[in-house]
Amino acid sequence: MRLRPLASLLAFLLILSCVAIASWRSSLRSVAEYAALDEEAKAIGYTQDILQAGAQPAAWDTRLFLPAGSLRDAAGLLVGTEFSSQMADRDGALPAGTFVARLDSLNVETEASRLRPHLEITVRFRPAGGSTWWSDAAVRFAVDAEFLPTIGTDDTSAVLKIVPARLAPVTGLHLFDVTAGKLASEVLSHTVIERFAQQLAIPLPPLKTDFKLPVHLAVDQHLAFPVQGGYQLHAKLGGPDVNGSFEAPYPLVTASGVWLLGGAKVTFRNPDPLPVDRAAARSAIDLKRDQLEASLDAFNAAGDDVEVRLPVRPLLDAARTISGRQFDIPISTTGANGVIAEGNVLKDDFLGNVGVKVTPQHAEFVSGTLSANFAQPSWSPDKGLTVSVGLQAAVRAAVHYHLSTGKIGGGVGGDTTIEGSTSGTLSSQIAVSRQETPKGAAIIMQPKLSCVRIAADIYSQAALLNVGWVKVGRIGVRMKRNVGGGRQAPVPLIDGLSRVYALGAPQPNATGKREDLRLPQPAVEIRWSPTSVVMENDGLRIRARLSISGSDAQPGGPLDSDRSALADALHEQSKESPCAPEQELALLVDNAEIGPHNDIVKFLDDSVKAGIRVGQQTVDQINKLREKPIDTIKEAPGNIAREAEKAGRWLGDRTGIHIRSPW
Repeated sequence: MRLRPLASLLAFLLILSCVAIASWRSSLRSVAEYAALDEEAKAIGYTQDILQAGAQPAAWDTRLFLPAGSLRDAAGLLVGTEFSSQMADRDGALPAGTFVARLDSLNVETEASRLRPHLEITVRFRPAGGSTWWSDAAVRFAVDAEFLPTIGTDDTSAVLKIVPARLAPVTGLHLFDVTAGKLASEVLSHTVIERFAQQLAIPLPPLKTDFKLPVHLAVDQHLAFPVQGGYQLHAKLGGPDVNGSFEAPYPLVTASGVWLLGGAKVTFRNPDPLPVDRAAARSAIDLKRDQLEASLDAFNAAGDDVEVRLPVRPLLDAARTISGRQFDIPISTTGANGVIAEGNVLKDDFLGNVGVKVTPQHAEFVSGTLSANFAQPSWSPDKGLTVSVGLQAAVRAAVHYHLSTGKIGGGVGGDTTIEGSTSGTLSSQIAVSRQETPKGAAIIMQPKLSCVRIAADIYSQAALLNVGWVKVGRIGVRMKRNVGGGRQAPVPLIDGLSRVYALGAPQPNATGKREDLRLPQPAVEIRWSPTSVVMENDGLRIRARLSISGSDAQPGGPLDSDRSALADALHEQSKESPCAPEQELALLVDNAEIGPHNDIVKFLDDSVKAGIRVGQQTVDQINKLREKPIDTIKEAPGNIAREAEKAGRWLGDRTGIHIRSPW
């Protein structure tokens, strides 16, 4: 009978202990299930400010959509990360040691209007020396978190930071497991989970594309004279580079993925202060979430591909920086030799060949300037960017001329400078396309020059010869040739080369405690795989796939060798716009063109065939005149004088080469 009261007492104490432990455990859970309300309010305020600047995707002319699958791939790279936080001895209440937290899982789940990260983290405590009664315990925490977007800078990409909203121990904490309870209590009081989660940032592939269109020209071309020899033509323009960029710095998280947005001005404001009461603050945040849900519906997108939208505005703005400006291009030659042009105005059995031959004075016989004037650019979805370029050329050539007078005197010659100018209009087009090469794929801007034919008459400034009975007026060369065309270097916009970004976001430690973050791999490697591009009325629409993998490499862009290899491969595959020079050179004498197919030669040939020729006697007398002018004048019969005068007038009227009679 004495045992019954003792048993009753033990039962009462057991029940009392259970109630006390249950009450403590309930209190612990209420402490564990807390919210980082201020950070969550910042994320909501950030989203509201983005939507205030542009309530739908079309309001952002530069944008990139990353489907949720890409985000999940990046998040998976963080699994296995360990975080350690060293604690000093706290007067025996907490021995010196280190909390070690490990990320066991990180799932990105789709909810009503957003993507949310859900984490599981296991925490242990390692005493610095010896052990404590709860040092063998391990507690796994479930963490419901929020994404807090942060804007990238020139040196860093935009990231999604992970901010714990609610957390609670899910394993290792049982009714009588006082050691796990003690560990959980210490973990929560030292905000170990919070500091760990804040360093688990996911980098976003930035949409910041710089482009450079060089306004350069380098000509080093061998051209042949139509008669004999040739020359090397040189022209070089070191104009400015036309620079521009596309940028979308603002991340926006939706239920279907993440947008990077640009092209609209965003004003970020401090969020409204939350109520002091935690429950009231939670209700206020949930209300704002509900209000955002309808606004974010416009940004929901379908599909697993990355979509990029680039406006035409930066291209036009960049091209306008050279509109209305004139660029002068020096023109020169080297290695000139041979015969530039020659022409016979008369081929006669009795008089012989009468004509002019022009040769270069020296190897650098040409100098001049080609002026290029750029008009305002335009854009169309079928041609891309178009810029007209007005060309004006002024040329001087140092030449030697030789007048062949056939059987009359043998010929005369001299040196002179001939000058002239011409103009024309080139059209420069820049289309955008996708190119696949053995070194990778890329979306490129491909410049293309039209091919136009220009003509220039280059003349001496005065009559060249007025000696004895021979007078020659101005001589020159009519040049015709094609300009433009060729193979222009493409400019990549988006390529498939590897880019490496830092994984995680180590935070400054204001607690003075030694902390360390160890990632399975310190970086993430991102590769674009562009699949299509469409030129639209006001921009470009690009689709691509994205591959994400862990990397041990240092963060940075593609290697210079990879860039060069891709550039060479793209240039090799670029099409050459046909524009052979097809140079023609014809001799000019007093505005009359002398050549095998011109009107003067045809007229002379027809006239000779009709019997208009000088008799043999006249030829003999003219030759005699050259040798013995006085005797010839005395002896010359009148009919020879008349025939010679008539022949001279006839030749001069038609060719500019005047042979005057001495009688």
